[in-house]
Amino acid sequence: MTLDKLTEMTFFRAQTLSRQSGIAWTLLDANDNVLCCDGTIAGFHPKKLAFSVNKHRTVIDQLFISLEPIEGVIDIEELVNKIEGSTLTSFTVYSRVPERLQSNRWKDWSKQWEGTVTYVNKTFQQNDPSVTVVKAHTTEYPWITSVSAADITGCSLSIAHIRKEGEYQSYVSDLVRESRAVLYTKSLEELVSTLPEENNMEEFIEYYPIDELDSFEPLIRHCRKENTHNAIAICDMATLSHLVDNSLVDEVVHHVTVSKPQEANEDDRDQLKSVLNLHDWNLLTSTIAGNSSRIVLRKSRPATLRRGLN
Repeated sequence: MTLDKLTEMTFFRAQTLSRQSGIAWTLLDANDNVLCCDGTIAGFHPKKLAFSVNKHRTVIDQLFISLEPIEGVIDIEELVNKIEGSTLTSFTVYSRVPERLQSNRWKDWSKQWEGTVTYVNKTFQQNDPSVTVVKAHTTEYPWITSVSAADITGCSLSIAHIRKEGEYQSYVSDLVRESRAVLYTKSLEELVSTLPEENNMEEFIEYYPIDELDSFEPLIRHCRKENTHNAIAICDMATLSHLVDNSLVDEVVHHVTVSKPQEANEDDRDQLKSVLNLHDWNLLTSTIAGNSSRIVLRKSRPATLRRGLN
Protein backbone atom coordinates (compact mmCIF):
# COMPACT_ATOMS: atom_id res chain seq x y z
CA MET A 1 0.00 0.00 0.00
CA THR A 2 1.33 3.44 -0.91
CA LEU A 3 2.17 5.96 1.78
CA ASP A 4 -0.41 8.38 0.36
CA LYS A 5 -3.16 5.79 0.58
CA LEU A 6 -2.12 4.78 4.08
CA THR A 7 -2.07 8.43 5.18
CA GLU A 8 -5.49 9.09 3.67
CA MET A 9 -7.06 6.05 5.33
CA THR A 10 -5.57 6.76 8.74
CA PHE A 11 -6.40 10.45 8.84
CA PHE A 12 -9.94 9.79 7.62
CA ARG A 13 -10.39 7.55 10.65
CA ALA A 14 -8.92 10.21 12.96
CA GLN A 15 -11.24 12.86 11.54
CA THR A 16 -14.35 10.70 11.97
CA LEU A 17 -13.55 10.45 15.68
CA SER A 18 -12.59 14.08 16.27
CA ARG A 19 -11.48 16.82 13.90
CA GLN A 20 -9.77 18.49 16.87
CA SER A 21 -8.07 15.62 18.69
CA GLY A 22 -8.54 12.37 16.80
CA ILE A 23 -5.55 10.01 16.78
CA ALA A 24 -5.60 6.98 14.48
CA TRP A 25 -3.49 4.06 13.34
CA THR A 26 -3.50 1.37 10.65
CA LEU A 27 -2.03 -2.11 11.05
CA LEU A 28 -0.91 -4.18 8.03
CA ASP A 29 0.35 -7.72 7.57
CA ALA A 30 3.36 -8.69 5.44
CA ASN A 31 1.19 -8.74 2.30
CA ASP A 32 -0.10 -5.18 2.89
CA ASN A 33 -3.52 -6.45 3.94
CA VAL A 34 -5.22 -4.11 6.43
CA LEU A 35 -5.63 -5.82 9.79
CA CYS A 36 -7.35 -2.86 11.42
CA CYS A 37 -7.75 0.89 11.12
CA ASP A 38 -8.75 2.34 14.45
CA GLY A 39 -8.15 5.26 16.77
CA THR A 40 -9.27 7.29 19.74
CA ILE A 41 -9.96 10.80 20.96
CA ALA A 42 -6.78 12.01 22.63
CA GLY A 43 -6.93 11.42 26.37
CA PHE A 44 -9.37 8.52 26.19
CA HIS A 45 -8.21 4.89 26.45
CA PRO A 46 -4.40 5.38 26.10
CA LYS A 47 -3.94 1.59 26.03
CA LYS A 48 -6.10 1.09 22.94
CA LEU A 49 -3.21 1.03 20.44
CA ALA A 50 -1.39 -1.56 22.54
CA PHE A 51 -4.56 -3.68 22.57
CA SER A 52 -4.73 -3.48 18.75
CA VAL A 53 -1.09 -4.59 18.43
CA ASN A 54 -1.63 -7.45 20.85
CA LYS A 55 -4.77 -8.64 19.05
CA HIS A 56 -2.83 -9.02 15.79
CA ARG A 57 0.55 -9.85 17.34
CA THR A 58 1.14 -13.04 15.29
CA VAL A 59 0.51 -11.47 11.87
CA ILE A 60 1.26 -7.75 12.21
CA ASP A 61 4.14 -6.47 10.05
CA GLN A 62 3.60 -2.69 9.67
CA LEU A 63 2.04 0.00 11.83
CA PHE A 64 1.24 3.55 10.69
CA ILE A 65 0.12 6.18 13.22
CA SER A 66 -0.95 9.79 12.75
CA LEU A 67 1.03 11.20 15.71
CA GLU A 68 4.21 10.24 17.51
CA PRO A 69 3.39 8.40 20.75
CA ILE A 70 3.37 10.77 23.73
CA GLU A 71 2.29 10.17 27.31
CA GLY A 72 -1.31 11.06 28.04
CA VAL A 73 -2.33 10.01 24.52
CA ILE A 74 -0.62 6.61 24.20
CA ASP A 75 0.44 4.33 27.05
CA ILE A 76 4.01 3.96 25.82
CA GLU A 77 5.14 1.32 28.32
CA GLU A 78 2.20 -0.89 27.42
CA LEU A 79 2.77 -0.29 23.71
CA VAL A 80 6.46 -1.22 23.63
CA ASN A 81 5.76 -4.36 25.66
CA LYS A 82 3.12 -5.49 23.15
CA ILE A 83 5.33 -4.64 20.18
CA GLU A 84 8.19 -6.72 21.58
CA GLY A 85 5.82 -9.69 21.82
CA SER A 86 4.65 -9.30 18.23
CA THR A 87 5.87 -9.81 14.65
CA LEU A 88 5.93 -6.05 13.91
CA THR A 89 8.93 -4.92 11.84
CA SER A 90 8.03 -1.38 10.73
CA PHE A 91 6.56 1.53 12.71
CA THR A 92 5.77 4.67 10.67
CA VAL A 93 4.86 7.98 12.32
CA TYR A 94 3.26 10.72 10.24
CA SER A 95 3.69 13.69 12.62
CA ARG A 96 6.58 14.16 15.00
CA VAL A 97 5.88 16.29 18.06
CA PRO A 98 8.18 19.15 19.17
CA GLU A 99 11.31 17.91 20.93
CA ARG A 100 10.25 19.13 24.38
CA LEU A 101 7.18 16.88 24.22
CA GLN A 102 8.94 13.76 22.99
CA SER A 103 8.93 10.77 25.31
CA ASN A 104 12.38 9.68 26.50
CA ARG A 105 11.05 6.17 26.97
CA TRP A 106 9.84 6.06 23.36
CA LYS A 107 13.09 7.50 21.97
CA ASP A 108 15.31 5.17 23.98
CA TRP A 109 13.26 2.11 23.10
CA SER A 110 12.99 2.88 19.38
CA LYS A 111 16.78 3.24 19.12
CA GLN A 112 17.40 -0.29 20.42
CA TRP A 113 14.38 -1.97 18.76
CA GLU A 114 15.29 -4.41 15.99
CA GLY A 115 12.56 -3.02 13.75
CA THR A 116 12.46 0.28 11.85
CA VAL A 117 10.89 3.52 13.09
CA THR A 118 10.27 6.08 10.32
CA TYR A 119 9.00 9.66 10.58
CA VAL A 120 7.19 11.11 7.57
CA ASN A 121 7.40 14.67 8.94
CA LYS A 122 10.66 14.87 10.85
CA THR A 123 9.85 18.26 12.40
CA PHE A 124 6.53 19.57 13.70
CA GLN A 125 4.68 22.09 11.52
CA GLN A 126 2.10 24.60 12.81
CA ASN A 127 -0.37 23.53 10.10
CA ASP A 128 -0.05 19.90 11.10
CA PRO A 129 -3.38 18.07 11.57
CA SER A 130 -2.37 17.21 15.13
CA VAL A 131 -1.63 20.81 16.15
CA THR A 132 -4.55 20.81 18.60
CA VAL A 133 -3.19 17.86 20.58
CA VAL A 134 0.31 19.32 20.60
CA LYS A 135 -1.10 22.66 21.74
CA ALA A 136 -2.78 21.05 24.74
CA HIS A 137 0.54 19.53 25.85
CA THR A 138 2.53 22.68 25.12
CA THR A 139 0.32 25.09 27.07
CA GLU A 140 -1.20 22.62 29.55
CA TYR A 141 -4.65 23.87 28.50
CA PRO A 142 -7.11 22.01 26.29
CA TRP A 143 -7.77 23.29 22.79
CA ILE A 144 -10.96 25.36 23.08
CA THR A 145 -13.41 25.71 20.21
CA SER A 146 -16.18 28.22 20.90
CA VAL A 147 -19.59 28.06 19.22
CA SER A 148 -21.88 31.08 19.13
CA ALA A 149 -24.89 32.47 17.28
CA ALA A 150 -26.06 36.05 16.81
CA ASP A 151 -28.22 38.21 14.57
CA ILE A 152 -26.67 40.66 12.13
CA THR A 153 -26.41 43.37 14.81
CA GLY A 154 -24.27 41.08 16.97
CA CYS A 155 -26.85 40.26 19.63
CA SER A 156 -27.10 36.71 21.01
CA LEU A 157 -29.97 34.68 19.62
CA SER A 158 -32.72 33.48 21.92
CA ILE A 159 -33.22 29.74 22.48
CA ALA A 160 -36.47 29.90 20.52
CA HIS A 161 -34.64 31.44 17.56
CA ILE A 162 -31.76 28.98 17.73
CA ARG A 163 -34.17 26.06 17.62
CA LYS A 164 -35.42 27.33 14.28
CA GLU A 165 -31.87 27.07 12.99
CA GLY A 166 -31.71 23.32 12.43
CA GLU A 167 -28.26 23.53 10.84
CA TYR A 168 -26.90 25.20 13.96
CA GLN A 169 -28.12 22.51 16.36
CA SER A 170 -26.93 19.71 14.08
CA TYR A 171 -23.48 21.27 13.71
CA VAL A 172 -23.09 21.79 17.46
CA SER A 173 -24.13 18.19 18.14
CA ASP A 174 -21.45 16.93 15.75
CA LEU A 175 -18.79 19.09 17.44
CA VAL A 176 -19.83 17.90 20.88
CA ARG A 177 -19.51 14.23 19.83
CA GLU A 178 -15.89 14.95 18.89
CA SER A 179 -14.97 16.20 22.36
CA ARG A 180 -14.69 14.96 25.93
CA ALA A 181 -15.95 18.13 27.65
CA VAL A 182 -18.40 20.96 26.99
CA LEU A 183 -18.54 24.28 28.80
CA TYR A 184 -21.63 26.41 28.30
CA THR A 185 -23.20 29.72 29.21
CA LYS A 186 -26.01 29.21 31.73
CA SER A 187 -28.46 31.11 29.52
CA LEU A 188 -28.08 28.33 26.91
CA GLU A 189 -28.81 25.49 29.33
CA GLU A 190 -32.05 24.60 27.57
CA LEU A 191 -30.19 24.13 24.29
CA VAL A 192 -27.43 22.11 25.94
CA SER A 193 -30.00 19.71 27.44
CA THR A 194 -30.75 18.48 23.90
CA LEU A 195 -27.13 17.68 23.02
CA PRO A 196 -25.59 14.16 22.95
CA GLU A 197 -24.62 12.46 26.20
CA GLU A 198 -21.80 10.43 24.63
CA ASN A 199 -18.97 11.27 22.25
CA ASN A 200 -17.76 9.24 19.27
CA MET A 201 -15.85 6.92 21.60
CA GLU A 202 -19.12 6.15 23.48
CA GLU A 203 -17.68 7.95 26.49
CA PHE A 204 -19.97 10.14 28.57
CA ILE A 205 -19.24 13.81 27.90
CA GLU A 206 -18.61 16.10 30.87
CA TYR A 207 -20.81 19.23 30.80
CA TYR A 208 -19.79 22.29 32.83
CA PRO A 209 -22.01 25.38 33.24
CA ILE A 210 -20.22 28.74 33.23
CA ASP A 211 -21.79 30.49 36.22
CA GLU A 212 -19.52 33.53 35.98
CA LEU A 213 -17.05 34.61 33.31
CA ASP A 214 -14.16 34.41 35.77
CA SER A 215 -14.95 30.73 36.38
CA PHE A 216 -14.04 29.76 32.81
CA GLU A 217 -10.27 29.57 33.26
CA PRO A 218 -10.45 27.36 36.39
CA LEU A 219 -12.86 25.08 34.51
CA ILE A 220 -10.51 24.56 31.56
CA ARG A 221 -7.64 23.98 33.98
CA HIS A 222 -9.76 21.22 35.52
CA CYS A 223 -10.51 19.76 32.08
CA ARG A 224 -6.80 19.50 31.27
CA LYS A 225 -6.12 17.80 34.59
CA GLU A 226 -8.72 15.24 33.50
CA ASN A 227 -6.57 14.60 30.39
CA THR A 228 -8.99 16.43 28.08
CA HIS A 229 -7.21 17.70 24.96
CA ASN A 230 -10.06 19.64 23.37
CA ALA A 231 -13.27 21.11 24.73
CA ILE A 232 -16.25 22.94 23.25
CA ALA A 233 -17.47 26.24 24.70
CA ILE A 234 -21.08 27.06 23.77
CA CYS A 235 -21.32 30.81 24.26
CA ASP A 236 -23.52 33.84 24.17
CA MET A 237 -21.92 37.04 22.89
CA ALA A 238 -20.79 38.26 26.32
CA THR A 239 -18.94 35.00 26.99
CA LEU A 240 -17.40 34.96 23.52
CA SER A 241 -16.14 38.50 24.05
CA HIS A 242 -14.53 37.48 27.35
CA LEU A 243 -12.85 34.41 25.83
CA VAL A 244 -11.42 36.31 22.88
CA ASP A 245 -10.22 39.27 24.95
CA ASN A 246 -8.48 36.99 27.45
CA SER A 247 -6.94 34.56 24.92
CA LEU A 248 -8.94 31.64 26.30
CA VAL A 249 -10.14 30.30 22.96
CA ASP A 250 -8.22 28.82 20.03
CA GLU A 251 -10.95 28.48 17.43
CA VAL A 252 -14.18 30.45 16.94
CA VAL A 253 -17.21 29.01 15.15
CA HIS A 254 -19.71 31.83 14.77
CA HIS A 255 -23.15 31.75 13.17
CA VAL A 256 -24.79 34.94 11.94
CA THR A 257 -28.46 34.69 11.08
CA VAL A 258 -29.78 36.72 8.17
CA SER A 259 -33.25 36.95 9.67
CA LYS A 260 -34.74 40.02 11.36
CA PRO A 261 -32.51 41.36 14.18
CA GLN A 262 -33.61 40.96 17.76
CA GLU A 263 -33.91 43.86 20.17
CA ALA A 264 -30.45 45.09 21.13
CA ASN A 265 -29.07 47.51 23.67
CA GLU A 266 -25.88 49.53 23.46
CA ASP A 267 -23.96 47.15 25.74
CA ASP A 268 -24.56 44.29 23.29
CA ARG A 269 -23.19 46.38 20.43
CA ASP A 270 -20.14 47.34 22.47
CA GLN A 271 -19.46 43.65 23.14
CA LEU A 272 -19.70 42.92 19.42
CA LYS A 273 -17.04 45.54 18.66
CA SER A 274 -14.73 43.82 21.13
CA VAL A 275 -15.36 40.39 19.60
CA LEU A 276 -14.65 41.59 16.08
CA ASN A 277 -11.20 42.87 17.00
CA LEU A 278 -9.66 39.71 15.57
CA HIS A 279 -6.41 40.94 14.06
CA ASP A 280 -4.53 37.84 15.29
CA TRP A 281 -7.05 35.45 13.75
CA ASN A 282 -7.25 33.72 10.37
CA LEU A 283 -10.47 32.91 8.54
CA LEU A 284 -10.54 29.16 7.83
CA THR A 285 -13.98 28.79 6.24
CA SER A 286 -17.11 30.74 5.52
CA THR A 287 -20.22 28.80 4.52
CA ILE A 288 -23.98 29.18 4.25
CA ALA A 289 -25.78 26.98 6.79
CA GLY A 290 -29.57 27.19 6.45
CA ASN A 291 -30.58 30.77 7.23
CA SER A 292 -27.18 31.54 8.73
CA SER A 293 -23.64 32.21 7.65
CA ARG A 294 -21.05 30.14 9.51
CA ILE A 295 -17.51 31.44 9.86
CA VAL A 296 -14.66 29.52 11.40
CA LEU A 297 -11.62 31.44 12.63
CA ARG A 298 -8.41 30.16 14.18
CA LYS A 299 -5.83 32.03 16.18
CA SER A 300 -2.86 32.77 13.92
CA ARG A 301 -0.44 32.69 16.85
CA PRO A 302 -0.88 30.26 19.76
CA ALA A 303 -1.92 31.91 23.01
CA THR A 304 1.56 31.86 24.51
CA LEU A 305 0.51 34.16 27.35
CA ARG A 306 -1.46 31.35 28.91
CA ARG A 307 -0.14 30.18 32.21
CA GLY A 308 0.60 26.53 32.87
CA LEU A 309 -1.11 24.44 35.51
CA ASN A 310 -0.18 25.29 39.07
